Order: sequence, then C-alpha cells, then structure tokens
Amino acid sequence: MKKSLFALCLTAALAVPALAENLVPNGDFRQFDPQTGKPAGWVFIRCNEVVEEGPGVTPVLRMCSYYRSKTGCWKGHAAVVIPKIPAGKYRFSMKTRGSANQLYLFLTPPKNSGLKNITVNFRKNAMKPLADNWRSGEYTVSFASDLTGVRLTLEGFFAEPGEYEYLADLKIEPVK
Repeated sequence: MKKSLFALCLTAALAVPALAENLVPNGDFRQFDPQTGKPAGWVFIRCNEVVEEGPGVTPVLRMCSYYRSKTGCWKGHAAVVIPKIPAGKYRFSMKTRGSANQLYLFLTPPKNSGLKNITVNFRKNAMKPLADNWRSGEYTVSFASDLTGVRLTLEGFFAEPGEYEYLADLKIEPVK
C-alpha cells in the first residue's frame, strides 16, 4: 500500500439514548481488499484506494483527481449508500488533508422522499487546523422523517491531474 497524508472525517450525531452508532457503512475504511486497495461497499473512480497513512497510521481513502470536468478542473469522487437514517438531528464532522481546492459532501435522499439534496462545501466552512496539516470541520442537519437508501457522495475539485485528497473515519452519528 502506498503511504499518504490526508484524512477526511465525516461525523454526524443524532439524539439517541444509547451509544452513538456510525451510520456510514465502512466509514473507517478498515474493510478493504488488500490486493486491490478498494474499500468494501464504496463506489468510486478506479484510481481511488485505501492507504495506511491516517492519524496514528490508520486506513484512509485516497481520492485522486482523475477526470476533467466541463469547467476545466480535475475531479475525483467516492460514494456509499447509507441504508437507514432515522428522523432526528445529525452532526457531520470531517478531517481533511490534501490538495483539493473544493471538497463537497452530497447527501441524496431517495427520489420518492420529496426531500432536496443536501450539499456542503467543506472548504467554505470554517475548518479547525489539526496536527500535521490535517483540518476538521462539521455540519449539522435534521431530518423530519426516517430515510432509507441515502447516497453519501464526496467530491473533490483539483487544479491538476494526479493530486490527492485523503478521507478517513467518516461518521454520521445522532446528536445527543
């Protein structure tokens, strides 16, 4: 596995009396095929892979700038389906390190839910500096009803091909 330095940690919390449970499947990227480096349950472009370079040498997803968009910038993305999000309030937090000019989170509810997509540009949010050039940020959102099959997509925009953004410990947890 290649070594790299960057992590994106998306954490959300919902008011539940029990311990907070991460709703993002394989959000810590510990379940992956060691031969291919591909994380279980995730869909993404072919050059993304899990590398062991996160905080404390933990697995992170290395997202690369792979294809050029219509606007001329280079893009990379990764996505996973969240099976169920119960109604309530959630806090999404994330740690990042890399060269993406913009880093978006998209939550896409099922088409028949009547809800709009949620889009967050984490580079525009105030992000707290951490050790070794890592940053953390958070976002809070509420859902009035239970949702199933919500697609979580992370998308990075880069200036050049071959640049990287690292994502780790993605979590959606109930706010207490």
